[in-house]
Amino acid sequence: MIIVSFDRLHTFIGRHKRGSDAKPDLLSWYWHSKSAIWRNPHDVKACYPKASILKGGVVIFNIRGNEFRLITRINYQTAVVLVEWIGTHQECDGIAAENVKWKE
Repeated sequence: MIIVSFDRLHTFIGRHKRGSDAKPDLLSWYWHSKSAIWRNPHDVKACYPKASILKGGVVIFNIRGNEFRLITRINYQTAVVLVEWIGTHQECDGIAAENVKWKE
């Protein structure tokens, strides 16, 4: 897969007060996802059984035992993964994941 927003992971790690806690797991997710071949949501679930598959290609990954959540958009036809949002589980509660867009 092509991860077009690797810099967003580093931005989160550097700016969020708990970003350094998530760093090893985010980088692990990145390298595993980069080498994956996901043709459909079932392929994602085979690699990440606890991932949440939503409408519009949105996939929420649990990071570090669900302490953090990573919201992505996956275009299966072009094999592109876009990181839209990263935060703690608590920060994720109450947001509409389908409508989340990255903000600098």
